[in-house]
Amino acid sequence: MFTSEQMKVIQFCAEEVARQHDSPRAVGWLVGAWAFAVGLCESGHPLTRQVIEQLGRLVQPRKNPFGFRHGPVWVGNDEGAKHSEIREKVDDLCGVCAAGDLSPGEAYICFQKIHPFFDGNGRCGKVIYFWLCGRLRDPDIKLVPNPWDISNP
Repeated sequence: MFTSEQMKVIQFCAEEVARQHDSPRAVGWLVGAWAFAVGLCESGHPLTRQVIEQLGRLVQPRKNPFGFRHGPVWVGNDEGAKHSEIREKVDDLCGVCAAGDLSPGEAYICFQKIHPFFDGNGRCGKVIYFWLCGRLRDPDIKLVPNPWDISNP
């Protein structure tokens, strides 16, 4: 039996996967990534590049089996960060987050601009956003910034 908190996370994950137009199996992948994040966050583990890379593998194991992408991607009309710069940019993002120099919303937008994965960036970004908000057990899509005014930020 699931608790009401767990059901809220599962429902959020199902809705997120639907927004991203992905397959039902992606719900299980996102729920697993979310549980991974909850365990680390609640044990006091910091958000690190290695954690983010593992989130990408968990969220989209078929498209991100090796973690960060090794080629270009487009974010709307803009190219994501060069693949050779991803590790450094994600390390920098984690550092400014740890220092408290970015709000969770600003961190989410920075993460999306880096776009470190071939697929699953939106889902990983939302895990990171709610981690930084301290709301992994209580996600709400209305809280996620959407500067692009799109249906699946």
